[in-house]
Amino acid sequence: MNAIGVLLISNIYTPQDSGGTQRISQFFDALSSSVSHNALLVTTKCPPDHTLSTGHIHRAYDLNTLLKARRKSHTLKKSSAPASGFSRFIRMALYLIFCFPDEFMTFIPFGLYASSMVLHKHRIDYVFSTYPSASNLVIGWIVSSIFRKKHIVDLREPWLNKPDWSMRYSNNRVCRARHKVENVLERQILRGAHKVIMNHRWMIGPYKSLVGDASKLVVIPNGFDDHLMSKLNSSQSNRTSSDTLKLIYTGSYYLDHQPDFIFKAIQRAIEKDSRLVGKIVFNLYGSIDDRTKALIEKYSPVFTIHYHSYVERDLVFTKMLDSDLGVISFPPTRWSIDMIPSKVYEYKKLNIPLLIIGEKDSALQGLAAEWEESFYHAVDAESIADFLIAFSVSATRRRSASADNNTIDEYSYSRLRERFVNLFK
Repeated sequence: MNAIGVLLISNIYTPQDSGGTQRISQFFDALSSSVSHNALLVTTKCPPDHTLSTGHIHRAYDLNTLLKARRKSHTLKKSSAPASGFSRFIRMALYLIFCFPDEFMTFIPFGLYASSMVLHKHRIDYVFSTYPSASNLVIGWIVSSIFRKKHIVDLREPWLNKPDWSMRYSNNRVCRARHKVENVLERQILRGAHKVIMNHRWMIGPYKSLVGDASKLVVIPNGFDDHLMSKLNSSQSNRTSSDTLKLIYTGSYYLDHQPDFIFKAIQRAIEKDSRLVGKIVFNLYGSIDDRTKALIEKYSPVFTIHYHSYVERDLVFTKMLDSDLGVISFPPTRWSIDMIPSKVYEYKKLNIPLLIIGEKDSALQGLAAEWEESFYHAVDAESIADFLIAFSVSATRRRSASADNNTIDEYSYSRLRERFVNLFK
């Protein structure tokens, strides 16, 4: 019996990173490890030790690569910091006019060529493309239509509800026109897809009408690397005897996604309870922009803030275990309603108590209610402050290591990989 051929399209493939990049690397590895599947990946960015060495990764390019000006890991988010004055206007104009459907548009012609070569040389039954970025979906849609292959779309987050320039300037006439065009493109791609993978079940409702056939929708969430975490001992750190309250945030802050809501709440907690003066430490691991740096500078005199940039994932897990409270925070904006960061599953697996901050009626609120975790509306600084005060004097800050294991193990990548592979039959 011939192996089922799957072509995966992702502009970024960096297995050592977190979040969505971990998702695509886990799925690609799952298909590559399956004896009944032949997986080939078209990407523009991957680690040097993965470059064409296995014969299953095919390097395409984008314009930045050809000009020898490719960004390093994570600098895209840093460069997304809002500019000011004339430079801000120029940047917005260039994005709206030239970056369609997104800033990775120069990957499209090279991705199309590389994908076509793969389809000519190999037996391919399925084309898989992942969002973000939208350019991946465009490539997958075009080649699957031309070569008459089944197209499976992976939506790690909603396409049009995202914090980019077009959403921030939605009152602009050009932005509204662009948004309408993207809506049409999104509808065409999703309605023509064989399957559409949702990142969580709260995305199903908004996408039912857009996809047309609800039976196409499949939920495969982000998860945690159970293989990597099996090397850790979730009970190795016990901080109940310390009078310092250590909070940890792992991820990125950029554009409208800023830590001002949690910072204000911490400040308010200190104002309400003087015992917390000098007792709160906020550790931030990830990438930040200039606005975040300004907020850190503003609040550093009030409580201790340590910014550590990115570190190795196993070290981040160790730092999580050395913390009292994990923070998941999103602003109360339209784009954040359907967002669930992958870090929430890692905190949960490590039994780190969570403070979840976001928009009302969001997917995060639904997940927090399911898990019986603390959720607060981002603008409710008083309630968040009261929670921090109560938590700081709690007799037992860390729950038992055996709690919720059956629930959270559903989000292990060993189980999610199996569900993913079963889509390609």
